[in-house]
Amino acid sequence: MQTHLPSKKYPIAIQPGTFLAYSELKSFVAGEAHDMLKGFIDWFDSHITREEPSAILKSLIGFMTFAGLLGTIFGNHAIRAGAFAVVITFVLSVMLLLIADRRRLKRAYDLQRARLARYCDYVIENTPAPQISIESWQQAVYVRPNGDVREVLNLKAVALGEKVHFVRLTAGSRWDQPDRYRRDVKVTARSISADGTPGPHWYVTTSWQSAHKMVSIPHLRRAIGRGEEVSFEMVRDWPAKCLPMMRQKEAEDFTLCTTSRLPVQSAEYRVVLPRGFDAVHELIGSTQPDVHLSAETKYDQENRRVFIWRSDSIPTLTTVGIRIELK
Repeated sequence: MQTHLPSKKYPIAIQPGTFLAYSELKSFVAGEAHDMLKGFIDWFDSHITREEPSAILKSLIGFMTFAGLLGTIFGNHAIRAGAFAVVITFVLSVMLLLIADRRRLKRAYDLQRARLARYCDYVIENTPAPQISIESWQQAVYVRPNGDVREVLNLKAVALGEKVHFVRLTAGSRWDQPDRYRRDVKVTARSISADGTPGPHWYVTTSWQSAHKMVSIPHLRRAIGRGEEVSFEMVRDWPAKCLPMMRQKEAEDFTLCTTSRLPVQSAEYRVVLPRGFDAVHELIGSTQPDVHLSAETKYDQENRRVFIWRSDSIPTLTTVGIRIELK
């Protein structure tokens, strides 16, 4: 079958035995382009919601390619430039609308998260007896030269109440951090099986009681009954938490405070300094009655200075730990 090229003078065959004039072909293509663009818009709205920025950038490049394709089909530089201008204006408008919508959704999410944290606080504060006991608290704090901190907690807990759905944990920095640091704090939690295998992640609610105190509430995937044990890992990535210690060489306290609603039976807490840094230390709470507190220092396999303190049977409403100051 012979192929005819489009022109304003000659018709073109699009199916055997069917011919369209060039003006009719332009109308046909324009209608198809409208449908394609509408589908593109619907796809882009859902795509930008779930994809990373790099994928979104690729989508914008796809839009520009689509505009160039329209100009090429019509074979006119003015139409091509107009198509680019229309697509760019449309994309910018859609982006602004989507950004505004995402901000609205984030505000709603933050509000719901704050309400959930407040309800959990209410449940705990209005329950006379503790609902859970921490049998083993193991925490490792990895300090970076710029003051950023990564904390890894491995906890084994026993339910004291009839049904336990969540655990409430507090943590804080020693200085009032600006919002730009606090909003970048990331907290994750996941279950740990008896053989140490990590399980699925839990949902974690975080809120701030002040500029230096954060409350994290990991929600168990399945409620545990009285006497049941659960082991879980919590990881906190905390920007600039130890900034005063690393930049101004101020003393930093690495402590654990027990409460009447969260008793802790035993704890091991280690602080790992960056390679090349050394410090002096002193124990906190060792003079308290019924406190059995010990400490040791060593170097790990990466030649980093490590400070470790341990305590068994920590009394209620007692703060124990270690104070470290760089040399």
